[in-house]
Amino acid sequence: MGQDHARLAGQRILVVEDEALIAMEIESILEDLHCEVVGSVATIEAALAAIAGDDRLDGVFLDLNLAGRTALPIAEELLRLEIPFILLTGYASNPSDSPVLRGARRLKKPFRAQNLAEAMAEAFDRPSGARAQG
Repeated sequence: MGQDHARLAGQRILVVEDEALIAMEIESILEDLHCEVVGSVATIEAALAAIAGDDRLDGVFLDLNLAGRTALPIAEELLRLEIPFILLTGYASNPSDSPVLRGARRLKKPFRAQNLAEAMAEAFDRPSGARAQG
């Protein structure tokens, strides 16, 4: 990745993904972009704890389906805290989805490193550590 994505360097990103190989791939791409992976978790409970424990997240990659459970509670908390997120999914948006999920930026699996970087540049475009205080 080139200078186009230099502004992503230093971003503090949480990865919420229950498939270990996909999580490792995302972490590797983030490291190549010089981002800081603040954690990689696989459950709703672990994700909510990680979000609550870090007041400087710049963004979250969020698998829509975590071991058969919807990631809606995580998405709702991220929205409440004004932390941008990108849904990772093999599914298109569905009219029956919650409005929180329907309006979320999506990155369709499988993806390439360039797709991930472009999605980050669009969704996480703010200074590092600029989380809204609430």
